[in-house]
Amino acid sequence: MAYNNPTPAQSTTLTAEERAKEARKILEMLHEEDQDEVERKLTGRALEFVQGKWLEMDLGGQVNVTPNQYWWLQDIWSKFA
Repeated sequence: MAYNNPTPAQSTTLTAEERAKEARKILEMLHEEDQDEVERKLTGRALEFVQGKWLEMDLGGQVNVTPNQYWWLQDIWSKFA
């Protein structure tokens, strides 16, 4: 699902650093879930996005997400919480 917010600057009060920290938490929680469940519950596009962010984390990089990607991660996590 694409998140096309016409006013992304107003979509969150979190700074880029705070978004990155929260995104990392969500991604770590998703990584702890049964991976068969993750694959079953997520669309192909969502799974590809999450796996790409996991790769960023594995490579030691900063997890950077836009406000819209942050909301998408929130929605993805809601399928497990």
